[in-house]
Amino acid sequence: MKENRELAEIFHRIANYLEIEDLPFRPVAYRRAADLLGSTQKDVRKVYQKGGLKDLEALPAIGKSIALNIK
Repeated sequence: MKENRELAEIFHRIANYLEIEDLPFRPVAYRRAADLLGSTQKDVRKVYQKGGLKDLEALPAIGKSIALNIK
């Protein structure tokens, strides 16, 4: 899914920037989310449309702040 792949690329870039800023844990969280978005068969837009932030947060590797960024 094109949008999932685009989000994955963005999240990988964010992880790189956070790593440069030497922020602990956050780069790892963004990379995990990017890996999930790049590999899942679920259309993240449809997941959000169906159940909002709650359903996004139910995906593995997607926490509240990352769900907000997806939104």
